[in-house]
Amino acid sequence: MLGWCALSLFILIYIVRSKENITVVGVRTEYCVDTTCRRALSLGYQVTLIADGHTTIDDILPAKQIIEHHNINLSKLSAADCKIAVVSSSEHVF
Repeated sequence: MLGWCALSLFILIYIVRSKENITVVGVRTEYCVDTTCRRALSLGYQVTLIADGHTTIDDILPAKQIIEHHNINLSKLSAADCKIAVVSSSEHVF
C-alpha cells in the first residue's frame, strides 16, 4: 500500500514504462509531496521536486517554513545513483 503517495498502481505502471525521472508538484508538502518523493527515490527514479510547486497549510509551523524545511531536507536524500533535485519552476522545462 502506498498510502500518502501519489504513485498509485496505475500511475506506477505508466511511469515504469515511460520515464526515469519524476517531477513532483502538489499539496500537503509534509504528507503527499514528501512521501511521493521518497517512494519514487526508493524505486530507483531520479526525482525533480519543484521548490515553488508544492504547498501546505499553517499547522504547528507556518506553511512557508514547512515548505522550506522539506525543500532543504529532500534535496539531501539519495539512493544508489538516484537523487532528489529541488529546482524552481523557472529552472525546469515541463
